[in-house]
Amino acid sequence: MKKGFLFWFLMCFLIPLVSEAKLISYKPNQVIVKFKQTHLTLQNFDLLLEDMQATEIHSTSLLPELKLITFKNRPIEDILNLLSQHPAVEYAEPNFVIHLFDGDDDDDDDDNEWPFPWPFPFPPPQDGKFPFPWPPGDGGGGGKPPFPWPPGDGGGGGGGGATKDPTPIAPPETLDPKEDPELSQAWGLKKIGAPQAWKKTAGSKDIIVGVIDTGVDYNHPDLSYNIYRNPNETADNKIDDDNNGFVDDVIGWDFVHKDNLPFDDHMHGTHVSGTIGAVGNNGIGVSGVNQTVTLLGVKAFDSQGSGEVATAIEAIEYAVAQGAKVLNNSWGDSEFSKALEDVIGAAGEKGVTVVCAAGNETNNNDKTPTYPATIIKDNVISVAASTDTDTLAFFSNYGKKTVHLAAPGAGIYSTVPDKKYDYLDGTSMASPHVAGAAALVLSEKPELSPKEIRKLLMDSVDKISAFANKTASGGRLNVARALEKLK
Repeated sequence: MKKGFLFWFLMCFLIPLVSEAKLISYKPNQVIVKFKQTHLTLQNFDLLLEDMQATEIHSTSLLPELKLITFKNRPIEDILNLLSQHPAVEYAEPNFVIHLFDGDDDDDDDDNEWPFPWPFPFPPPQDGKFPFPWPPGDGGGGGKPPFPWPPGDGGGGGGGGATKDPTPIAPPETLDPKEDPELSQAWGLKKIGAPQAWKKTAGSKDIIVGVIDTGVDYNHPDLSYNIYRNPNETADNKIDDDNNGFVDDVIGWDFVHKDNLPFDDHMHGTHVSGTIGAVGNNGIGVSGVNQTVTLLGVKAFDSQGSGEVATAIEAIEYAVAQGAKVLNNSWGDSEFSKALEDVIGAAGEKGVTVVCAAGNETNNNDKTPTYPATIIKDNVISVAASTDTDTLAFFSNYGKKTVHLAAPGAGIYSTVPDKKYDYLDGTSMASPHVAGAAALVLSEKPELSPKEIRKLLMDSVDKISAFANKTASGGRLNVARALEKLK
């Protein structure tokens, strides 16, 4: 009786809610254009802008030939058609709207946002496992679920945005070594061999990790000591001391609100940051994969987890310019952006490793790509989510060719804003384990190239049957073994 009710509940209520076709979303008055360097005179460029009725133009720093152009009073289809026929244009595309992955959510699912409050007829999800047998009636629960899981609100319980970002508090000058009291709750660290790795290196402040996300709670007591501080900028003097185009960017930049306080008004970016580099042995909370590191929070997504390709590009370029050698990207979309691909490739030429979450739609990325995780560049590492029992988290995307390895991503305990901690699920939680591992490896051997880092991490995985046909490496991250393999 109960199984029959469950089946019809799913068929009549849940499945229609999640089977709607996804609409392609973009900014209606903006295009991203890459020009051919040798084909455009200044006069012809001005004529083209006049024809487009352009009102604003922004050049990128990694690729000066790439422009974000804002226009008015013209349908975007007409603008794209005009540009596609221009001999000086290599390509033009809309400025796509992008998001944090659906399902990166509070493990308790208590935010009552999708599409009904818990508890509905089933217990809340835990550890990436589907909460009831599927298909109905088989008693086993091993089948593929009928909809993306865990149900999420596009990133998990964030607020509606602070009216005023908090002033950064100076970090402690020194740390009094004490055991982290909640370290055991961060099960992923032990699973990937982090405590063993720390015997060789606990990380280095010389390694900067750019977190392209919803920002970071830079005053969180378990993060503050590891937060980036711009040595060439004087706080609050309203002068761009280092001439990088950003005034008073002492701790990073907010590309959503265009200011110097990249505070996390969601929770996603702070959680990701804690996994990479919550301060270790400080007697507070947990530790990240790196006990010591420099975390550069760059806000590219708003309080609802939404952003744009152009904003993500700006954030990537800023992080690279500030010296980041690893970037974590726990976000993505199904729309391919050639501009984003080119910028990530340019970051690779600067020696930057770009780690990306594979996505939470249960998709095979070999057949249904998710970007930027499926961008084919030597500096890109795509990460699936694993559970505490070394199975593929049921919501996780995978791909024998395009997903490189798995890492813990279900029931992950880490920092969240306002001095708190919480459990989250998602490949967004798996990606920072790998970004943290890349940073830890670089702290021991900083001359490694992104391609060498990716190979090292893939060659040192724990080979597990659950990932044999789901990832290119066939295994789950083991950072201790990666350090052992260094020569």
